[in-house]
This record gives sequence, C-alpha cells and structure tokens, in this order.
Amino acid sequence: MKPSPASLKSHIKSLKKSKGAVSSQFKNAKNNPEQLASLKAQMQAISQEIADAEAQYKAAVAKLNIAKQSPTQAENNKGVLPEQFSALSSEFSEEFSIVELPKNEWHLWQAFCNTTKHTSLCHQPAIFESIEAAFKHKTRILVAKSGGTIIGGLPLTKLSSKLFGTFLVSTPYFNYGGPLTDYRNVFEALMLASKPLLHEIQASHAEIRTTVANANLPFTDKKASMILALPSSTDQLDKQVGSKVRAQFNKANENNPTVSFGHLNLLDDFYRVFARNMRDLGTPVYSKHWFETLLKQLGKQATLVVVYVNKLPVGSAFLTAHRTMLEIPWASTIKPANSMNINMWMYRQILGHAISQNYQYFDFGRSTIDAGTYKFKKQWGAKPVAHYWYYTSDEGGYVAQTNPDNPKFKLLIAVWKRLPVWVANLIGPLVIRNLP
Repeated sequence: MKPSPASLKSHIKSLKKSKGAVSSQFKNAKNNPEQLASLKAQMQAISQEIADAEAQYKAAVAKLNIAKQSPTQAENNKGVLPEQFSALSSEFSEEFSIVELPKNEWHLWQAFCNTTKHTSLCHQPAIFESIEAAFKHKTRILVAKSGGTIIGGLPLTKLSSKLFGTFLVSTPYFNYGGPLTDYRNVFEALMLASKPLLHEIQASHAEIRTTVANANLPFTDKKASMILALPSSTDQLDKQVGSKVRAQFNKANENNPTVSFGHLNLLDDFYRVFARNMRDLGTPVYSKHWFETLLKQLGKQATLVVVYVNKLPVGSAFLTAHRTMLEIPWASTIKPANSMNINMWMYRQILGHAISQNYQYFDFGRSTIDAGTYKFKKQWGAKPVAHYWYYTSDEGGYVAQTNPDNPKFKLLIAVWKRLPVWVANLIGPLVIRNLP
C-alpha cells in the first residue's frame, strides 16, 4: 500500500529532525576525521531520503488532485473525454475462454477494434506491423471468446536484448494498449493470461499500459495523459486559453515563422529537428525508418508538422489520428528556437489544425504528474487522465525499470548530451529499440 500525503509529510518532518541532530554533532567532530566522515555519510543519506520523500509527497498530492478531476476514475464525462477513456462498469456474465489469435485471423481483431468504444490507435494491427517492420519485435494477440465471438483482447509485443533481457509490452513506444474490452472481469482475466506466455518465452515480466484503475496487480501510476476538449473555432480557443498563453505564442510572430502540414514530403526536415532535440535531451533517438514506416502504414491517420524560421526547420511534430481525437506522440524544437517561443506557436498552429479538421479532442501525450511538461500542457486547458501500467510475472511483484526515470540512466543521459548529433543518430536507434 502506498503511503498517504499525510504520512509522507510526517515522515519528512521526522527526517529533517534527524538531519538537525546529525548536523549538531559536526562541531564536536571537527578534530576526528573518522567521526567527521561518518557524519558526512549520514547527512548525505538523510538528505537523499528527504529528497525522495518530498518527491513522493509532491506526486501523491498531484494524484489526489487528478482523482478529484478525472472522469476516468468514476464515470465517462461526456464532452470532456473521448469514449476511449470511459469506465469499465459491467461484468461479463457468461462463460468465456482466452486463446491466442493466429496472425491469419488478425482481421477479426481489426473488426473487433472497429466496434469497441474503448479502442485506441495502439490496438490496431497497423501499429504492430510497423513495430515489426522497424524493430523486428513480434506481437501476439490474446483474445477472450464466448461462443466463438471475441469479447476482448490483449496485444503483447516481445522485446529481447542482452542489456534488458526478454519482456512483453502492450503496447511499446506508445501511451496506450492493454486489454481491450467492455467488461471489467474480462479485462483482469486477459492480464493474468499473459503469465503462461511469459513462461513459454522465458520473459521476466509483462508491462501492460492502461488508463483503468484498481486492478489487482502491481502497477505504476506516476504518468498522466493531458486531453483537451476542443472548441468549435480558433477564436473560441484563443479566448479560453487566456491572455497569458496568447502573449506567449504571439511573441513568436516577431520571427515570422511558417508552418507546413504534410506526410513523407516533410520527413527529412521533421527528423533533422527531432534527432537534434533528442540528443540535447540526452535521449537515444528513433531511426528515421521508424517514422517512415509509421507514415506508410497509417496513411491519412498520420501527419507531420514542421515549423520554419528563415526557411530553416526549427520545430517539428508527429500527429496521429483516431476517431474523434488527434494525438501528438512526438514533438521537438531546437534550442535556439526556445527564446523565440516557437514551441508555443507550433502547438497553437496544431490546435488550430485539429479544429479545422473537426476533431473533438486533442491528446497532448503523457507526462510525469506535476513535471514541467505536465504544466505546459495544463496551461492550454488540458485535463489529466491517469495512467495505470500493470506488471505480471511468474514471480510476482516485478516493476520494470527500463525507462529514463530510473536513476541508473542519469549518467547515460549526461554522456549522451555530449555526443555529436551524427554519432547519436548512428547508435541511438540500436539502444532505443529495446526501450519501450
């Protein structure tokens, strides 16, 4: 059970008291090197514990706020969020079984996705085929059937490397995935059905990405997607974001930026900005082939955006569309563009594009709760949808650490930032393909 904000606050107070007690001993230990070294070690340990507890407290408070605001924790609040995020409120009352769906029957899965309100782009066969084409990772789909009819399913993609071992993800490289069904009991049964598959392929665990709370499995919940219900016009958008946000994106007009929306024709310029920004962030970059594959597989469901200043690309984004929602899985600006407010201006152009194309919602993507990117998205009026990423394993209780938030990656990030862009582009795709 996770500690409450109140218990964390009390723990922090106790730690600070302990830190003060240790600090008071330094004066008497100044002539005793061994005692001084021991006190310094204690101070460092307590300081780190305080920092960790304060971070947990901050996240716990933010999660409580999300629980009060987010309709996904209670019921589908129509007009605020797409049906994709509606609650699983019913149980399937008849018998059902779970089997693996052969690849030559994936068209049946596609048909099921087309008729189910909870589906996302991440459940589509086109995504699994793109992942296999770009990364060589194969996907298997478990389906729940009753009387021969599919009532739910769980796609699981296998990742395997010497560095990270073998594990399953639903769905890697994207925000969503997880069991797709209208029924709570089927949802949970599908996650448990991943365990025999783990044993079969000798995988350590499965990471199952959902926005459904309260399943009886280990999970992490430090991320949230930010969803904006779009107004019917750009004039309404500008009015509702307020004068402070308007001033920020209008400031970019001093540099006469232009924007292009396109497809494969913008891939080179998109990738030039994206790769440079990923290097600057200390993050291994995806290959250009990955984005090319997605563009070809998704067709009209994918759009590239590039912002230019003096005919040079300074900002870029990759957009995906599904039903009534436009999502931005990847966006970048180069450092020199930050002082121009290009990022704000680019998002305003993208939101205007979404409105002009009659989308009802815009998904800003996921962020760590209360982090800088979270606050950036919140200022546009976006509402949080909490993520619950569940973990299954033969041993139980495993929580994956193959993500940039793991402290073990801090050194790698610091080194990566110093690499020449061409070097980062060369070796980055070899690393990132196994980081889901």
